[in-house]
Amino acid sequence: MVMLNTKPLKGTVQVSSVIPAYQSLFNGKDHSNDPAWLRDVRVAGLASFANEGFPSIRNERWKYTNLSPLNAGEFVGIEPANDAFKIGAKSAWAQARMVFVNGAYREDLSDIAELKGQVKVVRLHHSLSTMKDDFGQLLDQDLPLVGLNSALMQDGYRVVVADKAKIEGVLEVVFANSGHKNAVFPRNSLKLGKGSELTLVEHFIGQGSYFTNSVGEIDILEGAKLHHYRLQDDDISAINLSHSFVRVGAEALYDNFALSTGAKLARNEISCHIDGEGAHLNLLGAYLVSDAADGKGQTCDTTTFIDHAVANTTSREVYKGVLDGRGYGVFQGKILVREDAQKIEGNQLSRALMLSDKAEINTKPELEIYADDVICSHGATVGDLDEEGLFYLRSRGIPKARARALLVKSFVGEVLDEIENEAIREAFTEHTANWLSANAEG
Repeated sequence: MVMLNTKPLKGTVQVSSVIPAYQSLFNGKDHSNDPAWLRDVRVAGLASFANEGFPSIRNERWKYTNLSPLNAGEFVGIEPANDAFKIGAKSAWAQARMVFVNGAYREDLSDIAELKGQVKVVRLHHSLSTMKDDFGQLLDQDLPLVGLNSALMQDGYRVVVADKAKIEGVLEVVFANSGHKNAVFPRNSLKLGKGSELTLVEHFIGQGSYFTNSVGEIDILEGAKLHHYRLQDDDISAINLSHSFVRVGAEALYDNFALSTGAKLARNEISCHIDGEGAHLNLLGAYLVSDAADGKGQTCDTTTFIDHAVANTTSREVYKGVLDGRGYGVFQGKILVREDAQKIEGNQLSRALMLSDKAEINTKPELEIYADDVICSHGATVGDLDEEGLFYLRSRGIPKARARALLVKSFVGEVLDEIENEAIREAFTEHTANWLSANAEG
């Protein structure tokens, strides 16, 4: 049994029931089959979480996002798969699919037979004993939520693409949750060999009130290309906190697009380290938020960090938000340019559209530059619908609600159009249109 010091630290809020609840959950798991190094990782992770607990708004990284709903320590159960919640068939655009229900891999709902030879796709649970040299190398283990994930992780995906392998199809990974006060901790690992290419879609769905704490490691070696798409469509009562740690090698590409419409509280955090010349990074996305199930507003937090560690690299960030009802948005984006990172270009843009006078957004774009020969920019805009455009459409006989939705669709469509894969672009556009139909026209 592990007993930990839970002395509160500055910048956190400690509620007495939180640490003991997760410690009890940890002690209730059988880790006897884990190798010694993994047991050490779990204990260290739990200690990291116990030293800080869930970050409060006094923590600079979390000053705009309130995690107080987690401080009651209620999200500690892990229920078995609930077949009453139907997952549905594999997406038409997917060549292969992995499905995790309540944190556990479901072989009966998955289909990975099409991916053979040059790509290894397995559940992480079956790879942990052989991952000592790769596991956790890209993470900041001192972050409390990363520590909590390390302590309680059970499963996730492990994808390894061979050098020069060009995977034509799309791998879809579905994380489905159901039940009341569930807590799940997916840990995912992705490694692209030199000169390889892969398209991956992560899809978060669910039913009920649950908590997902997801951590991913993505290693993109020299000349490789990863097209990584994320659709967060959790139940409106759920909490989804996700942190991806990415390393991009020389002449490599990380192309990421995140579309968020679900969850009562969601945070999509990406930390990228560019450590090879000629590398390029795209971080793009859209978030659409309105009222949550409890009548309060949804919260969607996008937090990014890009570290230009070497010369001759580029990055581009564009995020667009649409906030209706009591929706609440956060964008925090930081670009760091190190002293030796000459001749880099980094551009960052956040734009938000407010459809309600009750909606709110906080933005914090940052540039920290220690090199001389660079081109960097950042900008953030927040505004209402274009009244002239609305008047023009209404003067052409278009009803106000429909005209409103068309303007919003055009606003979001500018970033959706940048999705390279046509089938995924169409699927994300359709999902956006369904949200607009239920909200912007309402």
